[in-house]
Amino acid sequence: MDGSLLEGHSEFPDFYPMVPGLLKWGKDFIGDEFYWYVDGPPGGWKILAKERNGWWCEHEMSVSEYIYKAATRVLDCEIVAKSFDDSNIFVEWPWPDN
Repeated sequence: MDGSLLEGHSEFPDFYPMVPGLLKWGKDFIGDEFYWYVDGPPGGWKILAKERNGWWCEHEMSVSEYIYKAATRVLDCEIVAKSFDDSNIFVEWPWPDN
């Protein structure tokens, strides 16, 4: 998305352990992926959300803050917003028998 550190780059960043590099920490049920952009001390790593179609969204916050804001629907990220469109934010897994 506009403003991402990946915007305008013709080369995809390397993956960790290359520094700087991407370290994947999550994936959602529709194929979006979540990474840390490893560059400097861990407290300064950016979070990158990658839509399955290639769009990127960048955030400067901890993972716990990112997940909290996503779950409470205050995170400014179109990629994550699609994951929380219905009223069932948290569900039990595996699905309970009815």
